[in-house]
Amino acid sequence: MNPVPKISRACIVAIALALIVAGPAMPKAQTRPDSALNPNLLALQANRWVRFHQAGLTKWRRDGHAGMAYDAKRGVLLFFGSGTHGRNWDNGVHQFDPVSERWETHDRPAPPGSYRADPTGNRVAGRGPPRPWAMHVYDGMVYDPVRDALVVAARPGHNPIRKKLRSAKIDPVWVYDLGVRRWRMMDNGGEPAPVVFAGGTAYDRIRDTIVLSRAHSRGGEVWELGPDRRKWVRAWRGRRQHGIHVTMGFDTKNRRIVVFGDYKATETVAVYTPGAEAGEPGSWRISVPGGDSCPAVTKTPIAYSERDGVFLVVPRIGKTRKTATCVYDAATHRYRRIPDAGLERGHMNFMMAYDLRHDVFLMVTGNWRAPPQVWALKLGLGALDSAPKQF
Repeated sequence: MNPVPKISRACIVAIALALIVAGPAMPKAQTRPDSALNPNLLALQANRWVRFHQAGLTKWRRDGHAGMAYDAKRGVLLFFGSGTHGRNWDNGVHQFDPVSERWETHDRPAPPGSYRADPTGNRVAGRGPPRPWAMHVYDGMVYDPVRDALVVAARPGHNPIRKKLRSAKIDPVWVYDLGVRRWRMMDNGGEPAPVVFAGGTAYDRIRDTIVLSRAHSRGGEVWELGPDRRKWVRAWRGRRQHGIHVTMGFDTKNRRIVVFGDYKATETVAVYTPGAEAGEPGSWRISVPGGDSCPAVTKTPIAYSERDGVFLVVPRIGKTRKTATCVYDAATHRYRRIPDAGLERGHMNFMMAYDLRHDVFLMVTGNWRAPPQVWALKLGLGALDSAPKQF
């Protein structure tokens, strides 16, 4: 029998450091066999938006004030939020499956008559178990792959029922457990939880931390919910680095939080480098990216490709309904614009995600008058590098 080789102390230290740097592994999804994937998505031509699906019978209508998240365990798109400006008081969760191309509603909207304050003053709705009010969500919602839940850190700032229910004063952070499809309020250690209005949220998978960035009249803050998910901690406070109507994502490759947009369209991109652990302060860098020209950004869909390590950004061109499609690389802080990859989508959209299983970006468009449409784009960086400039 061969003797077991001894491992030096230096080797053990090197292995430990490598594990710390690598961070937690990406949670394993319930993968489907290749035969269950959608061949239409797998066969897409690179760098072209394709209308992949147009809903027919679904009663759900996309609202520009709502948010969307990608459920990495099931490979589906999840929607929550509404306008509350007369037409839409939807506080149900909706779902689109890119494989079956089917829409599903998890729960019916709660009637406005069920809106109330619970004994501690939380704003709750529903005849049965408490649910969140209908609200503008924007980018205030994120999928937590470790807990398999939606985390909604938005608040119903524009819901007119606030003026009638003065006893309802507290906006909790809501958690939607996808395994049982039920809402619960986050306890947050008995302290008020940070919520945002048109701020940004993202999941930092390296630190297994949910990050929230918000702006207000007194400045800006970054809050983080660490691996234990027990309590939000403020990691940074200072001069406002961005306004509202932003879209935020986590860059796994470069370990940075990237914030696009502002209340008024802006060409600057705000990059936040977080601390080593949840709650430790990070630092901001605000500047205009180099590279190709990309339109100013506000109320714009963005998504991050885990495969390529870049963001896809789809801003509106000026005041038109047309859009451009740009690739942002945080490592070089540069844009590359995809020629002939524009489409019409309206002026407010927070509904784009990267589907790792199919290696495509999925974006949902539409409004209260028309059924939603799902668009797909497969990014080909090699083809993009060799393409001639056309703008």
